[in-house]
Amino acid sequence: MISVIKRVFQLNIASNFYIKNVAHSLRIWTQKHKYMEINTIDCVIKIIREASVKNMLLKVHKYISLTFVVIWMVQILSGLFMVFAPEITEARFSKPSVPLNMEVFEKSMWEQQAANPDWEPRTIYTTSKESTRFDVYFYHENSAQIGSRAIRIDGDGEILADRMMKWDFLNRAAEFHEMLWIDGFGYIILGVSGILLFTNMIIGLKMLWPMRKRWKSFFEVSAKDRKQIKLYKWHRLLGFCAALPALFVVFTGILNIWLDDFKDIFGNPWEAPVVEAVADFDNQKIITLSSAVEIALNTYPEASLSIISLPSGDDPYYMIRLLQEGEIREVYGNTKMYISALDGAVLTNYDQLSAPLKASLFSSFFSLHLGTPLGMPGRILVFVTGVLMLILGGFGTVLWWERRSKKRLKQKA
Repeated sequence: MISVIKRVFQLNIASNFYIKNVAHSLRIWTQKHKYMEINTIDCVIKIIREASVKNMLLKVHKYISLTFVVIWMVQILSGLFMVFAPEITEARFSKPSVPLNMEVFEKSMWEQQAANPDWEPRTIYTTSKESTRFDVYFYHENSAQIGSRAIRIDGDGEILADRMMKWDFLNRAAEFHEMLWIDGFGYIILGVSGILLFTNMIIGLKMLWPMRKRWKSFFEVSAKDRKQIKLYKWHRLLGFCAALPALFVVFTGILNIWLDDFKDIFGNPWEAPVVEAVADFDNQKIITLSSAVEIALNTYPEASLSIISLPSGDDPYYMIRLLQEGEIREVYGNTKMYISALDGAVLTNYDQLSAPLKASLFSSFFSLHLGTPLGMPGRILVFVTGVLMLILGGFGTVLWWERRSKKRLKQKA
């Protein structure tokens, strides 16, 4: 039958495995319809077309994977660290958290700036949902080369850590995960590779779809199988098990990468106010950080602090982000207040709980990517999905190498 198919259709197909699949499908089809009048030629045409599509998808799947597998694997690996980064960082400190005294905290921050006058504090990030401990990021005029400096200050003003972020492992992993350590266009490379990863996973599912009715056979991996067969079965099984959560994680990651571009296209729902720059800002009398925080917490008494941007001459206002109960985010809320540093006036107030749909969608990308809406179970699911994707990529690469080595040996023989 193999020779008949080759002769009738004059197929120039190098893979005997491909032809055998066509012949096997033909036998099954004819057995199934043995009591029907069928046009054998039409039957063969249909089967060969289906096999040709599958063969094409297999090649696309293979070559896209081989081209981007290194980026994907390192990207996934760095993402695994990000899932539990807050817990990993906090594990360095044995001191239990204490209630936040904002005035004492602010005094400690400015004392650090006075002791290191070349370093200027610009942003403050909470380290947990409770907002009793913060990382204050200081910047130097040469920070483009030497990086920023993060000083962790407890709620009672005690200095817990002083880290150069250029050499901090988790920070470097996060920078790679978000922009490949390439300023300007690294996120574009990641965005494109993410889209290709997503489409490649769709192609993999497309190839599995015809076998959906016998999905139980995916779990039949025998130790007696040849190495290539075992690798293929494990690759197929992991792809089957991880497909849906992996598609979700990759898709939300793509959305997160392109978020700034979405803001440019559809408008930023948290647009900063347009305020005239203050030329002699350092000599101006401004309200304290404690006063600005008090204004924000009086507006949202049940909220917790997330991120604070300190004022400057170009932006003479405090930007205070808060997390309200009911927001989809776990730590860094998107309720934002812009408060004038000159007189304490509220310039703009964005209440995330009453925000329009666009703000809710944009705010959800990061949280959905990490699985935080489901709490710890969601984050564990994302972590396990990432591990499965790593193993899946490993099996696929080894499978390709084994087939390539075997083909070379046959050519030499």
